[in-house]
Amino acid sequence: MSAPIDLQTAVLAILSASLSTAVPVLEVKPKDLVSRLEMAAQDFGVAIHSLPPLPTHFLQGNPFVFFDKAEIRVRVTEWPDMNTKFPDGYELCDEVAMALHWQPFNKLNAAVQELMTGGMEIDAANAAARANVGLAPWWALSDLLAHPLQLASRPIEMVEDKEKRIFDVIFEAQYQINPT
Repeated sequence: MSAPIDLQTAVLAILSASLSTAVPVLEVKPKDLVSRLEMAAQDFGVAIHSLPPLPTHFLQGNPFVFFDKAEIRVRVTEWPDMNTKFPDGYELCDEVAMALHWQPFNKLNAAVQELMTGGMEIDAANAAARANVGLAPWWALSDLLAHPLQLASRPIEMVEDKEKRIFDVIFEAQYQINPT
């Protein structure tokens, strides 16, 4: 796979595991996105999906092109008249921001520290935390990025019409140059 696809997959997995309500987090390909969103509108009144990462910077001075920074947009689409059982789009933007802004790294650090408090040495605690299947999406994100995901300077953009509201929660990512 490629780094952008891996990044998008990790973001969606973390959101699926982190949101406080069972809002549908759609793992969709661009060709079936519209039909999946229409189904979510009818069934739930709200849906979340991640747009493919958009490269924002390339590493200069190399004979090849390597995009080292990207923008991640997590889109919250809400049909307010149909959304009767989930938080509204504004609240979901807060949840998305809290789930991804620095949190994956904080979660991994907390897991390792908890194991060390139980008497493990740091290398053994890291290995045990990495072996924890429940932490796999957080490790995947950590392995891809040089720094934790951070909210962009303009963290949310919104567009609305008579039927729906679309919120984009925007994050900045910096890939590792030599991922492990």
